[in-house]
Amino acid sequence: MKKLLISILLAFPMLMAAQIYTYPLVDSLPNDAHVYQLPKTGLTLCFNVRCIHESPGELARYAERFLGYGRVITEHSFTHEIVSVEVEPYTIADPERTFYMLAEKLAAKKGMGKKEIPTPELNTICNKDGILLAVNAVPATIESEKKAGLQLSQTFVKPSKQNEIGASQSYLTQEMKLANSSLKMAELAARQIFSIRETRLALLHGELENYPLDGEGFKLFLQELNDMEKQYLELFVGSHKEIVYQCKVQFVPEKGNHHDIVCRFSSQDGIIDKDDLSGRPIYCFIENSQRNIIQTPDSLSFQGKKKNETFKKEEPAGLYYYQPEMANISIKDGSQTLWRQDMVLAQMGQLLRLKTYDGLSIVLNPETGAIINR
Repeated sequence: MKKLLISILLAFPMLMAAQIYTYPLVDSLPNDAHVYQLPKTGLTLCFNVRCIHESPGELARYAERFLGYGRVITEHSFTHEIVSVEVEPYTIADPERTFYMLAEKLAAKKGMGKKEIPTPELNTICNKDGILLAVNAVPATIESEKKAGLQLSQTFVKPSKQNEIGASQSYLTQEMKLANSSLKMAELAARQIFSIRETRLALLHGELENYPLDGEGFKLFLQELNDMEKQYLELFVGSHKEIVYQCKVQFVPEKGNHHDIVCRFSSQDGIIDKDDLSGRPIYCFIENSQRNIIQTPDSLSFQGKKKNETFKKEEPAGLYYYQPEMANISIKDGSQTLWRQDMVLAQMGQLLRLKTYDGLSIVLNPETGAIINR
């Protein structure tokens, strides 16, 4: 009985040895290895920017003489201001968190004859970016999987001076177009403005002989008079136009508490590159909120190492994975906070080592690197 017990105790470590092991990829890669990476969270900052474009009228110098307007727009200008900011996460593979898995098969030692320990099953599933989804299991469907997207982009195209003047000239009469001087053209345009105002006043007082009787026709006729007056006035006082456009900037935070310049903002040019010193910096502040995201109870059976501790190749694990933590993220323009929210950043999580065991079967979240099913 005693000899049988000793034989069992000697064989037990070998049975445990034939299992799945994971190593950090720091040297050469074995032929039969399965490589995977843990995720890294990036941030897409979507700025809603208002652009105010002021353009002078070609008859600006006659505005006071014919209309009595002393203050007019005299030069082209573009003024930008940030209206709001929205932040959306996306996921990429972290090249610094690259591992490989092996299903190791070892020969039995004395007491077990020539029989070999069976090689454990090892089937890994990764997404197209190499992020591990599952080991010996069917991965969960992540409908909202984020993908890397655009770099710094500015979709707004400033209107040209020619386009602005062209809009006003659409209402010019034949006589105005044939005028042999800007003074004559200004006189005709001013006369047209007063004529429009008289027609509108007569319409409102019901003094016109022919005008739309139904409500909708009346509104359309009145709107047309207002549009005509605006176009003629812009020849004198200039135009003031506003447009809101979106500008997207992508940024991948590093681990730890820090603040980084993600881009810069210029009142003349809007969102510009962070290396362009003509604008003031827009910062992203990141602070670890020290709040863990609870995984399934079984996934925390192995405590792992402390944060920032290097895992050596001689210390393999069944699996390396993340214990996600919430991070507080703020987007600031100077002292003004444009956006603030708590969010999970995969790289901010604690790197843990799961013990290897027979029949290892794991499903991970490709966005956080956390175990979601065992």
